[in-house]
Amino acid sequence: MSAATQRAGWSRLPLRAAAFVVLTCATILGVSAWREWAARDAVLKGAETEMANVARSLTQHAEDSLDLLDSGVVHEPDFHASRIVLHLQRDHRRGFECRLGGGGEGQVWS
Repeated sequence: MSAATQRAGWSRLPLRAAAFVVLTCATILGVSAWREWAARDAVLKGAETEMANVARSLTQHAEDSLDLLDSGVVHEPDFHASRIVLHLQRDHRRGFECRLGGGGEGQVWS
C-alpha cells in the first residue's frame, strides 16, 4: 500500500464517520417517531371506544326517559330536558357515530 493510497483512505474517514452518525441519528429518529405514532393510535382507539360507550349509555338513558314519559310516571317534563332527549333520539335514529373533533356533529343543543 503506497503512502498516497493510505492518505486517501484517511481523508475519507471523516466523511464515513459523518455518514454513520447521520444514519444512526435518522434511525433513532425514525424508531422514536414510529413508537410515538403507535402510542397515539392506541390512545385514539381507547378514546373512540370510551366515546362509543358514552353515546350508547346516553341513548339508553334517553330511551328509558321516553319510556317513563310514555308510562305516565313522570308528569309535566321539563321542556329543556325533553328537548335534549328528543335530540338524542334523532341523532340515534340517524345512525349517530362518535367522531373525535367532529366540529359539532351530533351536537345536542342547536
